[in-house]
Amino acid sequence: MQLKKELTAARVSRLERLEALDRQVAAEREELQSRQESLQISVLITEMNDVLLDGKGEVETTVEWESQDNEDLFEGEDDMADVITTALSWDEGEDLEVVVELVMLDEGLSLMVNGVQIRQDRDALERALLNAFREQLEV
Repeated sequence: MQLKKELTAARVSRLERLEALDRQVAAEREELQSRQESLQISVLITEMNDVLLDGKGEVETTVEWESQDNEDLFEGEDDMADVITTALSWDEGEDLEVVVELVMLDEGLSLMVNGVQIRQDRDALERALLNAFREQLEV
């Protein structure tokens, strides 16, 4: 009987920890989506496509946790970070791309343009997008 009580208590404790973790992950994902919207990342990328590429590029936003199938969800989960990626790709004789990643790390939110971390404000994002676009054309 004692063992059964211990197992029941352990199961309850484990379930509470998992539920708390689920709430934390949901809050972090909501924060990512809110930040992505407040920075208007998709709007800026779409404007770049319309103005600089006459709409000939392709804009794609991927919400990492929505695009994974259940099998991938549990493999290596500890190594994964929640990411929202918005990419503008186009052809200039070769495939070119400007990628904005909003990532939830242990230290908090990180905003990167083509792998370079930047401040999380609209002015910094606009400058970084234009610089990344120029760099792509210079390659």
